[in-house]
Amino acid sequence: MRVAASCHRQQLTTYAGELELTTMEASGNTTDVCHGRVSVPSSAPFDNIFAEPVLRPLELGDLLREHREQRGLSQQHLADLSTVSVRTVRNIESGCIRKPRRQTLSLLADTLKLDRISCALLNDAAERSEPADGGLDLHPPHPFSSFVGRLGDRDAITRTLTAGDSRLAVISGLGGVGKSRLAMEVALRLREQNGWPVLWVPLGESGDGGLPQAPAADLAVDAIRGDAGSSARLARLIGGNDALIVLDGMPGGSSVEGFAFALLRACPRLRVLATTTAPWRARGAMSLRLAPLAVPSRDLWNAPAQVTETESVRLFFDRMHQGRSGSGLPDADPVAVAELCRRLDGIPLALELAAARCAELSVEVLLHNLITTAGGTSDQTLPGEFGPVWEVIAISCDFLAGPQREHARLLARSAERWSIENVAVELELSISAAIDLVDAMAAVGLVRVENRGTSPEIVLLNLVRRVLLASVP
Repeated sequence: MRVAASCHRQQLTTYAGELELTTMEASGNTTDVCHGRVSVPSSAPFDNIFAEPVLRPLELGDLLREHREQRGLSQQHLADLSTVSVRTVRNIESGCIRKPRRQTLSLLADTLKLDRISCALLNDAAERSEPADGGLDLHPPHPFSSFVGRLGDRDAITRTLTAGDSRLAVISGLGGVGKSRLAMEVALRLREQNGWPVLWVPLGESGDGGLPQAPAADLAVDAIRGDAGSSARLARLIGGNDALIVLDGMPGGSSVEGFAFALLRACPRLRVLATTTAPWRARGAMSLRLAPLAVPSRDLWNAPAQVTETESVRLFFDRMHQGRSGSGLPDADPVAVAELCRRLDGIPLALELAAARCAELSVEVLLHNLITTAGGTSDQTLPGEFGPVWEVIAISCDFLAGPQREHARLLARSAERWSIENVAVELELSISAAIDLVDAMAAVGLVRVENRGTSPEIVLLNLVRRVLLASVP
């Protein structure tokens, strides 16, 4: 059993630390997610992008030329294969012919093997007799609070999307862990550094945070629901321009995945950044599994200066000071804050809710309430102020299949840390089944996998334990 477990340790150790950052290999029809497979240079900006962040639709000739060049065909070769005259191909690409016959477009599209969105985009461009004017003014939403920690995560995603190493990045993790806030920071940085227009599409129940929604976001939602006309219009607006679409709170499902990949194929300089609670492994994508903020070790409690430099403690103090502005309340004890952060697992949503309560309650009272409601194993409800945290963690737990959820509940009743061998023995599972269980729990952020020596240890988050052990009505 130990030999078998050691063979899988490399797989498990990728979950250790604060995040998993990988660039997956592209395959199948999604190879063009990696920008290196596209002939258009990633660094070429479109006209006046730094003066005004707008998306302008490509004309029919530009679209035909891009599709032809992506297929590696000359104008003569395309004409020969499609039975359309080379003069017609040349005149369409030069703009002399703006409205070719439908049969001509159909022959060209079939020869170029265009997908449904690209065909609709080509026909839509042909319907416009005049060049499109104006454009769509797109800016990322501005956050309501400061960004604390995770600069490495932000910079890694920004570099990957800017360089075009991958044109799709997916941030996954437990509800409330800060995926949307990180995506917002990446979008702002790409807008400021590269001048890219940013279309923010809120897809989750609370993904928009009350932010105003651009009309183009409605186009994206309609396209995800299967409206080909909306897909074509959105693809036409983006065209061959550098731009970023953020799919915030993306649910699992083929419709969203199909939308993202089809739009990336139709728009060779588009980047897509998605946040999701659902486990989603996209081929050719940069995948970042976001962990909670680091919490202070109890070994540091005799060094308050080091405690206050920990990311979770920094976030708590930042939000607490915002809520206590002008209140005259004394500052909190760093050790009490450190213990609170540990019991809240460094989850940003939980920390912000706790900090907001400090406008009326002391940290010691909050900590006391949190501890006293965790006395038994049959009723593990959280104090009322943490209701939103309970809800998002429960959603993440629901991604576990029936037997996996029951196994997770059994683990929640046992020790705080386990090795894979311990999991297998405790639940009477094979090593392979134990690894599958841990992988499923790690995929939705329910556990941390820490490297200690040569054997990884699995740690169930405190708040997840309480949700799993809660009495079911």
